[in-house]
Amino acid sequence: MIYLQIFVSYLKIGLFSIGGGYAALPMVSSIVLDQRGWLTVQEFADMVTLSVMSPGTVAVNTATFVGFKLGGVPGAVVAVVACMLPAFFIIMLLSYLLNKFSHLAVVDGIMSGIRPAVTGLIASAALAILFLAFFQTKVLRDIRSVDVIAVVIAAGSFVLARWKKINPVLIILGAGVVGLGLYYLEKIIMTGL
Repeated sequence: MIYLQIFVSYLKIGLFSIGGGYAALPMVSSIVLDQRGWLTVQEFADMVTLSVMSPGTVAVNTATFVGFKLGGVPGAVVAVVACMLPAFFIIMLLSYLLNKFSHLAVVDGIMSGIRPAVTGLIASAALAILFLAFFQTKVLRDIRSVDVIAVVIAAGSFVLARWKKINPVLIILGAGVVGLGLYYLEKIIMTGL
């Protein structure tokens, strides 16, 4: 029964998350966290972090994580296939239609309208990840609950990526090392060891 639930859930995610992996995150969050309760907020944040860092698309990586957590290797396979199946057929159909009708002005208008919607979905996913990283929740409830270490690491990573043009792999590895050190030091200070 769990395999059928995984398949249906990730078929929905694959079918209705137009715009790629980051655009899928709000739907993944809605189904996996809110509707099904398969993950905690912390597990979801960790899954998104690992999915972004790992090779492959975010949607497929999250499908692998959730499927494996719920049903082992068969669950991961079911989730990945269900997630990719709609995209495969939709891309085949759209490719055919775009090649056949690309000269029409209406097609250009449709594509111009879709771009801002996808940008909004990606921005929504980015804000959800930001709140999870900084406040350990999906919505801002109390500014005093901010994780200062996470804000410092994020700001440093942003500066290094945007203005210093440091390789993202090095930034991720460096952020992991800095996070390990700072969070370990914070734990030592808090417990008084």
